Amino acid sequence: MKISVKQRIEYFIGDFIACEAATLLFNIVRHLRIHADGQISFVQWSADPYVELGYVAFPAVMLAIFALLGFYNNPLYKSRYELVTNAALGSFVGSLVVYFAIMVNDSFNERSLHYSLLLALWVSFFILVSVIRISVRALLLKRAVDGADTFNVIIVGSVPDADAYAARLEKSNRRMGYRVVGIVDVTDGACYAKPAVYPVVTFDSLAETIDRLNVKSFVILASRGSQKESIETINRMIPFGLTILLPFDFYDIITSRPRLSNIIGEPLVDITAPALSPAAANLKRLGDIVVSAIALVTLLPLGLIISAMIVNDSRGPVLYRQRRVGLHRKEFSIVKFRSMVVDAEASGPALSTDHDCRVTRVGRFLRKYRLDELPQFWNVLCGDMSLVGPRPERAYYFDRLLKIEPAACTIHNVRPGITSLGMVKYGYASNLQEMTERLYFDLLYIENISFSLDLRILFHTVNTVVTGKGI
Repeated sequence: MKISVKQRIEYFIGDFIACEAATLLFNIVRHLRIHADGQISFVQWSADPYVELGYVAFPAVMLAIFALLGFYNNPLYKSRYELVTNAALGSFVGSLVVYFAIMVNDSFNERSLHYSLLLALWVSFFILVSVIRISVRALLLKRAVDGADTFNVIIVGSVPDADAYAARLEKSNRRMGYRVVGIVDVTDGACYAKPAVYPVVTFDSLAETIDRLNVKSFVILASRGSQKESIETINRMIPFGLTILLPFDFYDIITSRPRLSNIIGEPLVDITAPALSPAAANLKRLGDIVVSAIALVTLLPLGLIISAMIVNDSRGPVLYRQRRVGLHRKEFSIVKFRSMVVDAEASGPALSTDHDCRVTRVGRFLRKYRLDELPQFWNVLCGDMSLVGPRPERAYYFDRLLKIEPAACTIHNVRPGITSLGMVKYGYASNLQEMTERLYFDLLYIENISFSLDLRILFHTVNTVVTGKGI
């Protein structure tokens, strides 16, 4: 089992135990406040089905809030600050939801009692969740220090520099679980006075080493003195699809918005993660699910009409499936209304061009209004795609894009979208050069990803559909 999955389960179990204990503590306070006269004992009061329901409802709401706020997205060695702030915010939001959904109808009219119970609810969950989370974190850090739970990294640089930095990283970042399993020599086998302490991995065997040792990250020792070579090294590592970390004092050789990976020991900057918080990513996914589900239902009549038009226009299936590269470079089958003749690519992959003879009469109409994309709401609901994200490409073309622009690999750090900044600003591409130019807009989207940008892209996409500017 992966370390991240194991830690996610441990934190979830710890939160569940904390929430159940907090519910019990709150119910004790609640009983003392409501039945201060002592006429009803706590045991008698607890037998009420309404109270018993709270032991299921309260933890369920709290765990859902914690998950929505992104606590379980990436649990690897979270700081105490992250644990406590997430517990405080999640408990506050969860307390409001529980109070107004379940407790607001409690049979008492004293306003101060309402406020005191709401405060007791928040304090109970905040304190117990924080305490248990800190205990779980201490256990995880102990396992990391003991070497039981570590994740593997490869240092990229000259052998002497990489050897020295690897030893320093393992020592100062031991609590973070870093374990250096090798170094990649960027000097192409130069002779050194001292042999390497850590195993030297060649570029030819790097892919095999990554797979065999389950490597999680690269740490690249870039250099301000040779900025061009440093950028080339970064670009050379990007296609492997791993997290790329830079020592903090080297991060300014790149133009992207770096994200600090940790503040314990050697500070490292992640230059591959999108600028989207876990909470924002979860809310984006929740919005995708809600909108796609509603769209699939409401657009069903339109889909049936389009299906009839396709059947009457040309032979072949109504829907067209094609393999595309998605999140974390995993392939999936994209679903579209068929807009071309059957066997349009019998001679191999070929991009569509203006006045393409392979496009059917109905297909040209569908492409003009982007109606051929409607079945992709199913891909969004299944989690393969998002409403807004980089344009998903076929592996055949993506491999060629990667040779032209290595940074193309970073588009797979987020889900591909039905629409994208590239489609809004550039539109369809008919050759590899145009695909590259459109790619730069998708890279720009990842650098500036936000809810407001998604809304603007969706607005312009709707305008494209209404005005028929799809082609």
